Amino acid sequence: MWLRMQPRGAIPQRSRSSHPPVRLSSFSFAIVAVWLALDGHVFVGNPRCQRDERKLVASSAAPSGYIPGVGSLSDETRTVSLQPGSLGMEVDPESGLVKQVFEDGAAERAGVQAGWIFQTVSGKPYELLTLKALLRGEEPFEATFGVLRPNPVAVLDTSLGVIEAEIFLDRVPRTASNFIDLAQSGFYDGVHFHRVIPNFMIQFGCPNAKDPSSPYAGTGGPSDGSFQNLATGITEKRFRGGNIKDEFLSEDSNVKGTLSMANTGQPDSGGSQFFINVRDNTFLDWFSRGDARHPVFGKVIKGYDVAVKISKVYTQNDRPVEPVMMKSVIVTT
Repeated sequence: MWLRMQPRGAIPQRSRSSHPPVRLSSFSFAIVAVWLALDGHVFVGNPRCQRDERKLVASSAAPSGYIPGVGSLSDETRTVSLQPGSLGMEVDPESGLVKQVFEDGAAERAGVQAGWIFQTVSGKPYELLTLKALLRGEEPFEATFGVLRPNPVAVLDTSLGVIEAEIFLDRVPRTASNFIDLAQSGFYDGVHFHRVIPNFMIQFGCPNAKDPSSPYAGTGGPSDGSFQNLATGITEKRFRGGNIKDEFLSEDSNVKGTLSMANTGQPDSGGSQFFINVRDNTFLDWFSRGDARHPVFGKVIKGYDVAVKISKVYTQNDRPVEPVMMKSVIVTT
């Protein structure tokens, strides 16, 4: 653990404890799988744990098109004709999100793709009971789907190579928007990695680390101010030295290749600093049994070997002897 004099970038040291059991949040319990794949019947959750299917209605999108926990709708729609019976897909009953399309099913033959979201069925707003009734019928029916916007991609150009990462704007929009806003302002350009531990993680994002030898590297953050939440459209605040509110929503684990927020361990203490895991560090999960609470907001999709290379550089007191600089961070949205 970093000392209090170096609070901003503090993340716990490696733990010898076993991985904690998976715990489902209330949101996870609400998202019960709907299987449309057997004799035209729809199974909701576990047969031993029935729910009132009348309540499983599509979640409405915000004016910005954002559906919490799902993502933002684009302007595109798709209309297909579906045959009654077995569709061969898995659907989230509340949002209408198509989670999986199985081979040789009616949905696949109609061109339905995972990631689409039911908007209407037979000209009516999507509702699970309506869909089930149509599946028991004999006539084909039309369904209209919305299409999600893809998540932004960040290109991190370091002095040791390029890392590309998907940024989870769909799952943690405040945290992702904070990172994107800082990146687009040039905040990260010329900053050095100030804490590197092999087989653990590489940490970055302190403005004091523009000077790689600064004794204050690891203690800084952005200025107070505001930024736009790119998913919801609302204005978010940075406060008490550039911190943002914690966003403990999505149970994405701190596995290798993920980007995660650094903080002091205190509530609402994350700002600009983050780290890339180079091993599975599930004890850092905000939903684990430990004290660590570090939300994941992205994952490396290309150049993971560069992150590993950075983690293996020679260090003194976890600081690279030969500085490793972030030349630029460019985000495409």
